[in-house]
Amino acid sequence: MPVLPVFHYCPFCDAAVLHYPVDRMSGLANNPNWITVETWANGESYEQSAIVEVLMLVCQIRYYAGWASRLHVLTILVDESLHMQTLHEPIGTSLFSYLLGRLDRHGHVTPLP
Repeated sequence: MPVLPVFHYCPFCDAAVLHYPVDRMSGLANNPNWITVETWANGESYEQSAIVEVLMLVCQIRYYAGWASRLHVLTILVDESLHMQTLHEPIGTSLFSYLLGRLDRHGHVTPLP
């Protein structure tokens, strides 16, 4: 059994490992058993799971399978009606907001420079 590649670095030769299950899942998108399991897992309605959730799962795995590099800002067409966009953000900005949120949750006062 092949080892699945790491999602943040997925060269094209390793992306084929993820494309195979996605192609199998896209064939199961209209299967009522698959949609029922997704409905039980999410707690959403059957119609929403059939229309949105199962198809978004397939699109998300296609995105992680290497349709675009995460280091560049790219728009990826994953379906006829959907697209996903990668953003290159500085790690410090994301980490700063994460730490401020944790401090505010615990009631700490955070002085900003």
